[in-house]
Amino acid sequence: MKQATRHVSFDQASTRPTPILRELAFLAQHTGQDELSLLSQALNLGLGMLYRQTVEEAFINGNLSRDDAVAALGAACDRYRVCEAVRSGCRVAWAYDHGC
Repeated sequence: MKQATRHVSFDQASTRPTPILRELAFLAQHTGQDELSLLSQALNLGLGMLYRQTVEEAFINGNLSRDDAVAALGAACDRYRVCEAVRSGCRVAWAYDHGC
């Protein structure tokens, strides 16, 4: 297994690594993956989360139809049901607890 190269930079105001660099170094050490692979995974996961969040917000705010939300979130995904409950005035926690 190839050892990951560590390129740790520091905050300009201190000599401690930034939180992101600490997390990246931890992930590299504990997974054996190089930083580029980890950053690629993080970008994919982060963009996916932002996309779903934006779809949900657009649906809740009435800027996206139910059909478009279901298409974007996936028909098997129950998140649009939670969004429907929130859109109709329910609290998110209540909607999850009651299977909406």
